[in-house]
Amino acid sequence: LGADCTTGMLNGYAPEYVGKCKFSDITFNYCEKYKKYLSKDKSWKKKTVLNHNTVASYYNVFLKVVERAYRDGILPSDIAAEAKCHRIKWNHDTNKEYLDEEEIIRLNNTTFQESAETKRACLFSIYTGLRRADVIHLDWKDIYYNSKSEPYMKLRIHKTGDMVCLPLSQSAVKVLGRKPSEGGLVFKGINAGVLNKYVPKLIQNAEIDKHITFHCFRHTFAMTLLNKGVDIYTIAKLMGHKSVNSTQMYAKLSPEQLRKAIIGM
Repeated sequence: LGADCTTGMLNGYAPEYVGKCKFSDITFNYCEKYKKYLSKDKSWKKKTVLNHNTVASYYNVFLKVVERAYRDGILPSDIAAEAKCHRIKWNHDTNKEYLDEEEIIRLNNTTFQESAETKRACLFSIYTGLRRADVIHLDWKDIYYNSKSEPYMKLRIHKTGDMVCLPLSQSAVKVLGRKPSEGGLVFKGINAGVLNKYVPKLIQNAEIDKHITFHCFRHTFAMTLLNKGVDIYTIAKLMGHKSVNSTQMYAKLSPEQLRKAIIGM
């Protein structure tokens, strides 16, 4: 949404729902119609109807833009506030792919000359749980050492705006390597487009037969900790979750935890 908006910008392709629209065209009914459109629209990649969480993601981002327009004085009324009463709730019970221990080792051992930085970024997310945006924007000035020479990150999370201070494992430090004299971004030449292009190729080269996106590495981080017996409150803190409610979904995803529990009987 700008002086005029293309709704397709919100979901990565040009839908038939609208061509261009002005902010003055945005009404509560317009929001409701767009929500219904998304629930029936098809992905341009798979030619299938968008899944529930994809629809929720697109629509809720749309509402955030509308809300920002009101705060900036572009829209005369807070349409988003009314529409939020009918927003699409995220379904946390959907299956979330992640890599198991053997697959992490396989990924680590895979040579990927097409984009070595992509592989580094993926592994760093696996070992830290950082989201894609935070990995992309991670700067060497965000990396610190305490009085005991223990490494940690101190950065502002892009999604929430919260400042977090998180310890770094030796695996994460190994991925980082030596700090260059000029500093700057940790993962040079990496952006969303690069990761979208190369992550599937990396997963294929590692012969991992799962549908893995970059966000799955964050799930991998959580599941690895859970399977090692780390409590859910610690995992929530390490993932930067404001509430443990956002982390509890991982407890439902751990067959390894169930296996360990029954073996001990």
